[in-house]
Parts: sequence; structure tokens; C-alpha cells
Amino acid sequence: MIYLNKIALYNFRNYKQLEVHFDQRPTVLYGPNGAGKTNLLEAISLFAVGTGMRDAKLQDLVHSDTQTYDDTTYWAVNAMLDENITLSTGYQNRRIFKIQGIPVKSAAKFHEYIQLVHITPDMDHLFTNPASDRRRFVDKLITSYDPLHAENISIYEKATHQRLKLLKASSHQDNRWMDALENIIARQNVKISNARITLMNKLIDGQKKHIPMFPKFLCKMVGKIEDILHDTTDGKGTIIKERLKQNREIDRMSGMTVLGCHRSDFEVIHDANKRLARECSTGEQKILLISIVLSFVHQKIESIDNSLVLLLDDVIARLDWRHRMVLFEQIGSFNQNSDCAFVQTFFSGTDSNLFEPLKCAQLFEVKDAIVVQQNK
Repeated sequence: MIYLNKIALYNFRNYKQLEVHFDQRPTVLYGPNGAGKTNLLEAISLFAVGTGMRDAKLQDLVHSDTQTYDDTTYWAVNAMLDENITLSTGYQNRRIFKIQGIPVKSAAKFHEYIQLVHITPDMDHLFTNPASDRRRFVDKLITSYDPLHAENISIYEKATHQRLKLLKASSHQDNRWMDALENIIARQNVKISNARITLMNKLIDGQKKHIPMFPKFLCKMVGKIEDILHDTTDGKGTIIKERLKQNREIDRMSGMTVLGCHRSDFEVIHDANKRLARECSTGEQKILLISIVLSFVHQKIESIDNSLVLLLDDVIARLDWRHRMVLFEQIGSFNQNSDCAFVQTFFSGTDSNLFEPLKCAQLFEVKDAIVVQQNK
């Protein structure tokens, strides 16, 4: 069984140097605000594709006492997995990735050993925030099991940017180059949208193993691209390419691409009351978000053979006691099936008493960038 049993930080956020050991039990980090709990979870999240659960700039992760930034400025995070596997990432002029001390191209390689999912306080207003936040949430879930999805989005965004630049440059475009860009955009639209639709099916299917009290939900991606994919059996890319060609003047005048998966939205409905998530109460929205993530975890652990790390940053304080109990029970149920992947859960919170019912947890007090285990 592969799990995270040590994390070491160097010059990272408010930690000048830190080394913490974990076992297979759920981990609770508690302490006052600003102590470094979220920073520790963020360090772990950097072993996923992307820039971590805060989407921070790499330079902003350097130790808070650093006054100047030059070629010697750096931060590093090392993770030891059971079976003596070492993963490393860091920054010194550029992002660095290593496995067993050997450089690799990107964090996508870490995916072969460890996969991560997170919930943060910033996601509390996911359903009322702009659609771009919901797309980012969906795409991060997909990337956690398919790192190529992030690459597909990057290719799409680059081609879309180049097309708009070409449209604005002159009314006499290079039609061959424009056709080539629109062909790339159309192809990436199909890839990205199909991946999102597949995730919707996974989320709905994952609810079957929910413990009662977490609400059931319906979800789908909505947008013009999804309409095309739904209504067309063959030649989806060709239709999208033709629409892009028809929209050239509209896009040039508006300065934006009016058709594409970058305009799609993640729509969630509370199944019990049939209301859109954005119309539900704040409490219902928080529970729905957790329900979605738990559904994702349930379907995911049956399809992977490595470790899944679940990072729950300050989630417990925002739940009533009944939902806290159900969440703890749900977390405990993940590792009961020996045929499923192992789930390692990390919680953070200010009040250790909220975690008292989680009898099996290992507790760490975090205070002034010092982490001390309170139980063995």
C-alpha cells in the first residue's frame, strides 16, 4: 500500500524548514489562523498538476522572510511515500520536479504514484461565482486522473489566443493559418468537452455509495459546444470548425471567441428540491460541494491502483454536527474494501474538539510554523 508518510519543506511559505511524519490514519492539523496549517496542505497539493490548491505564483511560495528575489531564491517540498519512493518539487528560477532524485518533465509524472483532490474555503461560493471558477473546478478533477487534460486546455487556449490575435491584426488574414488554428480549436473543443461530460457521468455514478444525509445531485455541462456534441453523432469537429469560420467577423469585432468550451458552465441541481445549486442556501451549497467531491472519490478509488490524497482545508467548522459525523463515517468507509485504492485524508481546523469523534485520527498541533504530534 502506497501512502504519504513524510513531507519536508524548505524555505516554503512560513516554514524555513519542516519535516513531518504521517501514518495511514486520517491526519488532523489544528491551531490558530495563520499558524501554517493551510501552507502545509498547499505543499502537499503541489504534487498534482498545476500550481497547488491556492493557484499561487511560484515566487509567492518562497519563505515569508525573504526580502529580495534573485537567482539563488528557492523553495522545495519533498514527499516520501511508503515503499521508499521520493517525490520532489521546488522552484529556483523555474519549477523543478524529481522522482527518486532524478529530474522529470512535469508533475504529470507524480500521477503514477499519488493523486490529489482538495476542498478549500475559497470554494464555498463555487456555485455563485463566475462560470470560470466552476470550469476550473471541473478541469482540476479531470486532471487529477488524466494529466493530459491540462495539456489539452493549454493547447486550446494558445490556439484561441493566436486566432484572435490574427483576426485583430488585419482584415486580410492568412486563411491557411486561420484554417489550421480553427482546426486545432475544433479538435480540442471535442476532447475537452468529452472529458468533462465523462466526468459528469462519473460524479452521478459515484453517488450510489454515499452514506445517507449527503444530498443527491444532478449535474451536467451546459453550453453551445455541449449542444453540438449532444445533437450530432458524426463530424462534431467539422461543425465546430464551420461555426468558428462563420463567427470570424463577430469574434474580430467583439475581441472574444463567442463559441467554445471556455464558455461552458458546470450546472448542479439539488435532487431533493430540484433547485439549482446557486439558488440553494449557503449551507446547502457547502454540503453539495462536499457531496460532489465524495462522489468523485468513490468512483475514483475503484479505477486507480495508487494512492489518493484528500485535502480538506477548514471544512469541518462549516458543517453542523450531524454532517460532521456523516463525513467522518464516510471517510472511514473509504478504506474498507481491499480491492479499492487507499485514501489518505488530511483535515485542517482551528478547534481540535470538532475532530474528537474521529477516534482513529492522528492529531498535530500547528503553532507559529511548529508542528507537534499530540497522539501516537
